[in-house]
Amino acid sequence: MEPSKKKNFFSQNTLFGLFVGLSFIAVAYAYYRSGRGVSLNPQLNNVILLLSIVGAFIGVRKYRDELPDNCLSYGKALGACTYLIAVASVIYGCFVFYLYRHHPELLENYLTSIETTFKEVYSDSAFTENMISMLKAFTTPATIAFAETFNKIFTGFISPCSWQDYSGAPEKINLFNRNFQIMDISVVIPLYNEDESLPELTAWIERVMAANHFTYEIIMVDDGSSDNSWALIETLSTQNEHIRAIKFRRNYGKSAALHCGFQNAQGDVVITMDADMQDSPDEIPALYQMIMSEDYDMVSGWKKKRFDPKSKTIPTKLFNATARKFSGIHLHDFNCGLKAYKNKVVKSIEVYGEMHRYIPILAQQAGFTKIGEKVVQHRARKYGVTKFGGLNRFINGMLDLLSITFITRFAKKPMHLFGAIGTLLFIIGFCAAGWIGIDKLICLSQGIRARLVTDNPYFYISLVCMILGTQLFLAGFVAELVSRSATDRNVYLIEKEI
Repeated sequence: MEPSKKKNFFSQNTLFGLFVGLSFIAVAYAYYRSGRGVSLNPQLNNVILLLSIVGAFIGVRKYRDELPDNCLSYGKALGACTYLIAVASVIYGCFVFYLYRHHPELLENYLTSIETTFKEVYSDSAFTENMISMLKAFTTPATIAFAETFNKIFTGFISPCSWQDYSGAPEKINLFNRNFQIMDISVVIPLYNEDESLPELTAWIERVMAANHFTYEIIMVDDGSSDNSWALIETLSTQNEHIRAIKFRRNYGKSAALHCGFQNAQGDVVITMDADMQDSPDEIPALYQMIMSEDYDMVSGWKKKRFDPKSKTIPTKLFNATARKFSGIHLHDFNCGLKAYKNKVVKSIEVYGEMHRYIPILAQQAGFTKIGEKVVQHRARKYGVTKFGGLNRFINGMLDLLSITFITRFAKKPMHLFGAIGTLLFIIGFCAAGWIGIDKLICLSQGIRARLVTDNPYFYISLVCMILGTQLFLAGFVAELVSRSATDRNVYLIEKEI
């Protein structure tokens, strides 16, 4: 290459590469300011791909026009195109480094997204944990910037957009297609035989979201309905792109429906509500603001004025009073279906059995202690019939409360409970047996005829106490051995790492 041509090659293509790189930065900064993410963003990659094609075409053409003979071979054109894109990518990489260096929350979100991807795509937990550990060790602003630079040089070839069909299974969540698009609200609606209310409910939610300019999704979980609910959901999903749905083969219960809904929720704020139209979607904006602006981990609705029959309200009040006493959480209505959560709260708790009544307690035990309450509107049932289980539900609720209290406090330290009770009973029995012996000796020393030890009822009481104490102690010992061998014995929820 002649010196003049060489000079023209580098000067012309470097300058235009600079302009293309600045266009990358402008678009990426706009995405960042809008809260839609920079790295691992398929939409941004598509825009940059378009800018790369247009920029390379214009840049190579201008370089050709600067040549004396206006003639450019295919090899030189390819070289100019590659050099131009490389310059633009290096400039963009510097911007990414600066962005992640001065905004640590972006790095945290990046790691969280990658971690979520591995956990949902790969079933091998050991492999997943090893990969996550490696990523946390090697992922820095510099490595992200290098990856983005390399990615943009080959834009369209290694873009995450090409990974959209990775899972190969419909039940797998397509994370690169959805997860990295920022979403304000996920509305999770468990339902059972509610086909009459669904059209009105979804239309109401849509109006509220549009009026407040929220990005959202509606996740409906059909808990084995026997009516026309699922067919109606399929119809509604074709009319509203925000509707996603899950259908159970049979009725598993509200807790199972909420658990699956929580697993699939992508919004910054997750809101749950019943499908019977007794919860008002107009409450959504206020709940969202309490989570985002007032930094509540969770906000529970309080139906201060209810339109339910006495057969439902009286057991509910008794249940709430008991739950408050046991948990120390001062909520008036634990079982209100209308609640709002931070996304990380629903990802950190496991709802099973009938534990949906105790989600505030589960959240508290997971370390999310800022739990608020908001008075919400309660509407009379418009469609269908109540699914309230009456006295049976109340009794089961009390048993579940005892279960969750025991599990959360003593699951990892059972010896503290069984050992303490066993030791106490053994000491009581031993002291009682000792007193019987002392009493016998006192009577004999004073010449008083004493009754046989076996005729004394306290002997049997002391014997039973010592036997029970020993058994409880051994039960605690065995439970301790089992807990120490559990696979999740050292699984702890970590909020931040530096």
